[in-house]
Amino acid sequence: MQRRIPLSAVYSPQYGEEKWSDECLVKRASAFLLLGRVDLFIYETSLGGKDNLLSSVITIVHQQEQREKPELITIIIQMLRQEPHLQWLLTTPLPTASSRKASIDSEFYRQQVLAAMSAGDYLRKRKRGEVQRRLIAIKSIADEFAAQENYAAALTIYEVLVTEVIGHFNDYRDEYVAFSVILMGCIDGLDSCFAGEENNQEMRLRVIRVLFAIYRFYTDSGMDLDEDIAGLLVGNTSPQERPVIAGWVLDAISQTKAEGSAGYSRQRYEAFLAALEQVDRS
Repeated sequence: MQRRIPLSAVYSPQYGEEKWSDECLVKRASAFLLLGRVDLFIYETSLGGKDNLLSSVITIVHQQEQREKPELITIIIQMLRQEPHLQWLLTTPLPTASSRKASIDSEFYRQQVLAAMSAGDYLRKRKRGEVQRRLIAIKSIADEFAAQENYAAALTIYEVLVTEVIGHFNDYRDEYVAFSVILMGCIDGLDSCFAGEENNQEMRLRVIRVLFAIYRFYTDSGMDLDEDIAGLLVGNTSPQERPVIAGWVLDAISQTKAEGSAGYSRQRYEAFLAALEQVDRS
């Protein structure tokens, strides 16, 4: 079992540091406010737009527009004192119209994902669905980057989510549903990245690799996969890409026994390989 990351590890930009001082929070909050006006959260479509906010929330946001910057900084600090795990949002590019070319630090997001997984262990009173809520919040940032057509940023976050969820799936058995929801949700986002970067070979291959990782995880685990990833990869990849996928499938077959419960997984791999070969012959 891999070591779990303590929640306090992500209170600051560098793993292992103490949580930010008030002075640091003031600087971060001030810089955050300089990036855009409060009305960004209402009129920025990538964040859902006003139609997806409760009327009470819209009213509150409008009220904040009348406040001076020092007041807003104080509000942010007070909010972060109550929910310190959100401090990382002040330091990372967020999916807005002005950040379409923003680059994403995968290690930074990896720390957030690990902290989200560990959230239930460090809450004094476990909140039902807390891990799923935090992971979905991270995935929504990727979804919003994809909606802004910043597919490189979106893909980086999807890659981190899939890699860490698969890698820690058995470490947090109570989060089976949460992890499954995230993996299924990432498939849709990855499909968007694949379609949006149709002519970018490097990006396409990254998407294909992540999709295959999900497919292999479910196949090796003997779990049913609602999405037809094999069909997606067979029908939407190029003649140059399919041999790469076939190599991954052959590697999986070589590590899968033909008898017992693993026999079904091996049959699925063999059917996948046959479909890849068939499309190239037709």
